[in-house]
Amino acid sequence: MLAVDKRPADNAYVFEYTMRIKDGPTRRLLTVFSLQPGSWIITLTAQAREEEWPSVEKELRAAINSYKLLQK
Repeated sequence: MLAVDKRPADNAYVFEYTMRIKDGPTRRLLTVFSLQPGSWIITLTAQAREEEWPSVEKELRAAINSYKLLQK
């Protein structure tokens, strides 16, 4: 786990972490989890290979930050 950020406005948490599957490349991931009334968990994940991260980080963070909960 590299970082966790709470976003109170939309009851969401953003996690930044790395993972590596056996014999595969290390990947950097950003995931936003939003807990909703009822039994709902909504997620959005962006990922890239660790070596590609510097060139795509800005765009992937923008995608994750664009998540907004729309109320009925």
